[in-house]
Amino acid sequence: MKRAQVSAPRWLVRTAVRLMPVPKSDAVRVTKARTGRVRLRVYIPGGERSGVGLLWVHGGGLLFGDAKQDESLCLSTAERLGIVIVSANYRFAPEHPFPAAHEDVLAAWDWFLEHAEELGVDPDRIVVGGESAGAGLAAALAHRIHDDEANREGWAGYLGTAPGEETVPPHAVPARRTDLGGLPPTFITWGDIELFADEDRAYAEALRLAGVPVTTDVVKGAPHGFENWAKDTPTARALLGRAQEWLRSTTRRR
Repeated sequence: MKRAQVSAPRWLVRTAVRLMPVPKSDAVRVTKARTGRVRLRVYIPGGERSGVGLLWVHGGGLLFGDAKQDESLCLSTAERLGIVIVSANYRFAPEHPFPAAHEDVLAAWDWFLEHAEELGVDPDRIVVGGESAGAGLAAALAHRIHDDEANREGWAGYLGTAPGEETVPPHAVPARRTDLGGLPPTFITWGDIELFADEDRAYAEALRLAGVPVTTDVVKGAPHGFENWAKDTPTARALLGRAQEWLRSTTRRR
């Protein structure tokens, strides 16, 4: 099968993201790790650790992005909640269709489990999360552990076929799964004017109907990804605070 080629604009975006400067923190130590081909960024709080871990998956439409783009989010969350975060990179479509990205995120999960003890993390208290396309990969990973115009281009490259086909590979499209019972508590946020609002709402409702505890946070007037590219706005900071409080309360020992 002929492998898809990387276009010049896409290559430039990918390179620019990887070279972007990142903020620093005296309260959180950032290290790099690798498992096979998968590059990881590990955030270790310097203060008391809660024993909770978070596997984070960056966005980018399945076509580009880098763990470095969520540096502020990961530093803030690690420091505020005392949790260890592993932020995973993964291969991109269309050169690497499904299951490449899914397998890379799964490899990051396995690495986290293998290193949980040395990181001071309880393996039973590791949360999976992500933004945009990363949230879709995180949802698919949760399914996998239990047994994502440009959007169409991303899905087509990811699946290796046209989106909307009657059948798709298992774990490729979380929203197409029919049995959602037994999945872990879930936090989903979206803006009420963004492209994916209806899809997010439908997935949240399907989880509820399956008996999964779901918390939704719909931000009025917010476009897609604002919490990343407009992260210093009051609205984005408020959303981050609510998400962190949900994470704190959900992972608290009972």
